[in-house]
Amino acid sequence: MEMIAAYRANDGTIFESQESAALYEASLLWRDRLDEFAASDLSPYTSGAGLSMMHKSIIAWERWKAEKGVA
Repeated sequence: MEMIAAYRANDGTIFESQESAALYEASLLWRDRLDEFAASDLSPYTSGAGLSMMHKSIIAWERWKAEKGVA
């Protein structure tokens, strides 16, 4: 029998790695803010791949700032 490691996010979603679970948790924290920004006139992307990339970029930037202790 093979043992399989899995990571569970706070909402119960299962992930293969701890990093992917952490990224998902960060995205949950930012989801409402990102959706609000995407719906505003400030967002250059309203849908599609650009919107998805914007979400990923903002989450990565905020995670980097948190790790570096930047405000």
